[in-house]
Amino acid sequence: WKTEIGASLASARLYNASTRDNGDYWAVGLHAVVNHGPWTLTSQAIRYQFDPKNPTGVSKHSVLMGGNGLTPAYLIAARASVGALNLGYDIHTPRLGQLKKIKLYSDYSLMRKDQREWDDSQMFTLGA
Repeated sequence: WKTEIGASLASARLYNASTRDNGDYWAVGLHAVVNHGPWTLTSQAIRYQFDPKNPTGVSKHSVLMGGNGLTPAYLIAARASVGALNLGYDIHTPRLGQLKKIKLYSDYSLMRKDQREWDDSQMFTLGA
């Protein structure tokens, strides 16, 4: 058995180019990784809050995230809690040359938004 537990904290100013004013944001996270043989279990919990200084009439309940050039910009909830759980299994492939292993995994994440009238977001992914 091998276990890793950690925490992180972030805080910074949040500049709004339209208003030329600074808001702020913060986030805190906890995570755990447990390995046993070919199995890996990971979990994390995150709480974040953006406090943008938007122009009058623009909602402070969402924040526009910039795109990377390949995807368009998108809105996220300004305040939310996120939880994630992952279970993985390694299949070693010694006879496949450069391919040393295949990881089978299932990921589940849930975002609970503070705005009660907004739906929570969740995602479940299976992959290899």
